[in-house]
Parts: sequence; C-alpha cells; structure tokens
Amino acid sequence: MLNTKWGSERGVSSSDQKVVIETYRLTDGGYGLELTYTITDPEYLTDTVRLGRNFRLIPDYDFTEEPCDPVQARRHLQFD
Repeated sequence: MLNTKWGSERGVSSSDQKVVIETYRLTDGGYGLELTYTITDPEYLTDTVRLGRNFRLIPDYDFTEEPCDPVQARRHLQFD
C-alpha cells in the first residue's frame, strides 16, 4: 500500500480519519481557476483547516519538454 504521512503541509502527519474536500471554480471568464480545500483530521487537527490557491491561464505559454524525474517526484512517499 502506498502511503504518505503528509497531512496538510510538508512534514505534518495525518491519520486514516483525515478527510479532504477540494472545490474548483472557474473565474475570469475561464482564464482563472480557484482551488479551495478543507482538511479535517480529529487525530492531528483541533479544527478544520481551509486553504486555497488561484491559478491563471497564460495564453501562448511555452511548456518545457523536460521529462519528469519519477525518483524525485516520489521522494516524499513511504511504502508500507
């Protein structure tokens, strides 16, 4: 089983009681994306945590062709 102990931020543990609810909403006529999420975990958190981020589409953005390094991308994961 693949498991990561990250709860809400790097290095914060979580339990099997953790619940994460993500909400996505388009903004700015479809050029923006608002992400909000709430985290509850009665074992590690005394209250609900609400976090969010905003993203914006950049027209004509040139993506890099650099491949993802799977070793680096998985370095925070733990295997049970």
